[in-house]
Amino acid sequence: MEKFKLKFADLFAGIGGFRLGFEKAGYDCVSRLTEKFKGM
Repeated sequence: MEKFKLKFADLFAGIGGFRLGFEKAGYDCVSRLTEKFKGM
């Protein structure tokens, strides 16, 4: 049986740290989405 790598999407990339934890755990980031909020 072939091994597969777990994948995730970083929905709030601007928050920081979220992606690093998943990558250290062996997950593969397939997409990053950052939304800039005005007035915050």
